[in-house]
Amino acid sequence: MRIGGVQLSASTGALEDNLASIEASARSAKAQHPDLSLLAFPELATTGYQCGAAFHELAVSWPDGGYLPRLGALAKELECVLVVGFAERLSAYGLTADSAAVIDSDGQMLGSYRKTHCLDRERQWFVNGSSLPVFDTVAGRLGVLICWDAAMPEAARTYALKGASLLVAIGAWED
Repeated sequence: MRIGGVQLSASTGALEDNLASIEASARSAKAQHPDLSLLAFPELATTGYQCGAAFHELAVSWPDGGYLPRLGALAKELECVLVVGFAERLSAYGLTADSAAVIDSDGQMLGSYRKTHCLDRERQWFVNGSSLPVFDTVAGRLGVLICWDAAMPEAARTYALKGASLLVAIGAWED
């Protein structure tokens, strides 16, 4: 199985530019590696990491809010599982999560993973997620970790106990 990770510097608040970059990067990776099964993008790849209060305005609802169907169409076009960081608008008024969209290679929106270990400064904008879902994809059973989550061994242990065969860790590290 071939898995790819895309490094990109998302422009703060520039959804259209970031989506265009995600699409171009994904198409380029697939063209270079036609056997690519899974492609992961950074934490908050759609919005950029430094949005502050604008996260609430830029957030979209899972599974069909804003640009999410566009990412589903991209996964289907490329026949590749996508894991993409985004700001998720939750059903409770005013709450936003630092999330990852998990989209299967047929474009099916499998679920969103919500970062469970937000840093202190991130809690100004995001609530911590409360679950560690396993996603069944054509690339295998996978769990997702965002940034600081990867420093928590119990998260990986929980995924292993749930039968995940692959962990996808995305982040927006500044260095």
